[in-house]
Amino acid sequence: MVLLRRAVLLALSCLLLLAPAAAAAMTRTIADSGTARLVVPNDAARVVLGVSVRRATATRAVRAAGARIGRVLGVLGRGGVARVDIATQGVSVHRAFRGRRFLGYDASTSVRATVRRLGSVSTLVPAAIAAGATSLDEVSFFISNRRAAFRSALAAALDDAKAKAEILASRSGLTLGLPLEIHEGDVSFDPQQQSGAGESPAPTSGSPTRIPTRPGTATVQAGVSVLWEASPAP
Repeated sequence: MVLLRRAVLLALSCLLLLAPAAAAAMTRTIADSGTARLVVPNDAARVVLGVSVRRATATRAVRAAGARIGRVLGVLGRGGVARVDIATQGVSVHRAFRGRRFLGYDASTSVRATVRRLGSVSTLVPAAIAAGATSLDEVSFFISNRRAAFRSALAAALDDAKAKAEILASRSGLTLGLPLEIHEGDVSFDPQQQSGAGESPAPTSGSPTRIPTRPGTATVQAGVSVLWEASPAP
């Protein structure tokens, strides 16, 4: 019985000696979050041009539409738009009536182009209309490399979290260490001042040679939550 009591007392003594060491070895942490909001200029444009013609037969209508869209494609190519950034979007043919009166066959087709030289949009569109496009269905501006924009926003959000954590550590008599956990928060993309255009009338002798454009910007937002290791300041 005496030996048992001595063993218990010895065990308690060891625990009391180890408690301060365990407390000293306890990991101190600081948790904080960061956000970033970057405004990025749009650097590319999406242009959709349409062609619609009416002829007495379906064959003539398709041939005429093809000739017009071919001239539009030529304008885009000579204007510096790469072949990989140009795509036609199909051909449709249907009979046209006014009441019961048959008017002929309408053939329609369109082309979508990604213009990476934004300065050329203002002259390419009028030139394409003059070449045969009968409608301007879309002109919209966007960021061509969203991934790079998202990554820049994420890095800025991490910098924001670290800056705030360093303030907390300094005011608490601690030194900020390495991050123990990092959690990515919400990432959002919000295009702004995105221009659009509806149908344009057929070109006339007074058609402008330039149209004003405003590419605008897009806003990228990101957030992170970080758990930092901290230690007593020296």
